[in-house]
Amino acid sequence: MGWVFCPPFFLTINYIYKLHLTRNKLKLKYTKMIKIKNKEYKFKFGFKALLMYEKETGSSVSAIGDNINMSTLVDIAYCGLKAAGEDVTKDFVIDAIDEDFALINVFTQAMQEDMAALNNMGKEAKK
Repeated sequence: MGWVFCPPFFLTINYIYKLHLTRNKLKLKYTKMIKIKNKEYKFKFGFKALLMYEKETGSSVSAIGDNINMSTLVDIAYCGLKAAGEDVTKDFVIDAIDEDFALINVFTQAMQEDMAALNNMGKEAKK
């Protein structure tokens, strides 16, 4: 089993795909690489991040909706980075966004893609 590297998706996002063979089914797991302050950080807004978000904020992920405020965005970014194993703080995330406002779109899009992937996994599991 090896890693397959894909070309950059966005200026600051790359995808790393890892294939897993489980019970004769091929599963695809991924982590996004997000460039912050000229260093790449892993980001994954999967189930672990969902749990972290709910514990961190005390609100359900389903309450996020389409209108994400800035504190929610910081929580999403923080939980996605932490869930991927990065050693960051909320202040780090705030400072990074303060230096590069494009990260707002990067984190938002990365979270939306991960949520869509989770929904697709749920649909596939029901088949």
